[in-house]
Amino acid sequence: MASKFKLDKAGVGQILNSPEAQAACMELAEQIAGNVSVKDGVDVIVRPYNSDRAGASVFIAHPGGLGMQAKHGALSRAAASVGLTVKPR
Repeated sequence: MASKFKLDKAGVGQILNSPEAQAACMELAEQIAGNVSVKDGVDVIVRPYNSDRAGASVFIAHPGGLGMQAKHGALSRAAASVGLTVKPR
């Protein structure tokens, strides 16, 4: 006999938007930022955000930042270094 499972969407939403989830996202984003290979003087910035869940963005604050990612995969490599799998959309 199959068991029935009902997803508590409101409960999941509370977990995904919790301070603990935001702290975990920020900790991982800081680790990623610390592993980005850029030249001295180029800033790597971490910013928290909330949409339908807690999150954080990591970006290279330099006019050539997009090129650093496109040519060398600077952010992708840093994410992979902490165990994340990065795939194109």
